[in-house]
Amino acid sequence: MQDLSIWLRSPNNSALTKEQFNSYLDEKASEKQRWLAKIEDFDKKYPGAVEEWFKLFNESKKQLTFNSRETQRRLLVNA
Repeated sequence: MQDLSIWLRSPNNSALTKEQFNSYLDEKASEKQRWLAKIEDFDKKYPGAVEEWFKLFNESKKQLTFNSRETQRRLLVNA
């Protein structure tokens, strides 16, 4: 396995040490836990709201994908 320091870079473009990388991962994990806790609290206050939001979000993603494909198709047909 290649040395991770080859491609892991800090903002000043120096290679990250193993400790810096582990610190970064810990920070991201705790950030994720905070967001999950917020979502759970919101879901307790408004049961079903989070599930409904995800349904709407996924539907909008499908629609955007469809619109993009439809636009591409129209461009090809009209070319």
